[in-house]
Amino acid sequence: MSTENPIRSRTRIAVQSALQEAKAASSLVHPGLIGHIREILVERILRPVLTPEIHFGTGKLVDVKGNLSKQLDVILYSPEIMPPGLYDHRTGLFPAESCLYSVEVKSKLNKCGIEEAVKGAESIRNLSYLSTEYFFGTGYQQAETPLPICALFAFDSDMSGPEEKEFERFKEVNAGPTCDPLIKVLCIVGRGYWCHSDNGWLHFPATGGIDEVLHYMAGTSNTIPKFLAAKGRPKFGNYLSQESGGVPRRVRV
Repeated sequence: MSTENPIRSRTRIAVQSALQEAKAASSLVHPGLIGHIREILVERILRPVLTPEIHFGTGKLVDVKGNLSKQLDVILYSPEIMPPGLYDHRTGLFPAESCLYSVEVKSKLNKCGIEEAVKGAESIRNLSYLSTEYFFGTGYQQAETPLPICALFAFDSDMSGPEEKEFERFKEVNAGPTCDPLIKVLCIVGRGYWCHSDNGWLHFPATGGIDEVLHYMAGTSNTIPKFLAAKGRPKFGNYLSQESGGVPRRVRV
């Protein structure tokens, strides 16, 4: 008889406690608690399953041309790729190339919330991204920098009935080509976890044991290492030197 991995068991208990706290906070319907619910996702669900090089922020992405995304709830980024411009320990502007995930957080998901999340994802895709570089001993190779993955996480939903209806509503609003949707990850507590892969959408049904949330955590954690490698080393100096005026001149010696 097989038993559950003790790390999974311990994580399940911790997440169930976090979800109960989020549910209690949501029931109070107080604007000041929206930030608290976002902190529950970051500190109690995501941070424990991600390595220390992943940092969390809130604010906007900025590209080398000075274009800004919409305000984003949770930004997963790596300062080892590019440094952020922080106004405090977490809020600020983040170079688009450094962002790995953007997560919109909803206490109770409705159609309006999906539309807001899609607009945020669209603003991310519309930014300009520097090419990245991979170094190989005596030389380097340039490639396109992967765009951030946009996700939507909800602690509850205003819909009832089959999970299929929940996903159909999401797909109707989630604009973009069928093969490359704007939001590629959807997790709704008690409803399910959906993620988009090269083979289309995958669905992990909800269970009373919050397996949908554990699958969401696992999917995020598993994606990060290869995504970090794919980001390479885009040149942050371009953010400082472009449009600074003047043309460099060769020095005569």
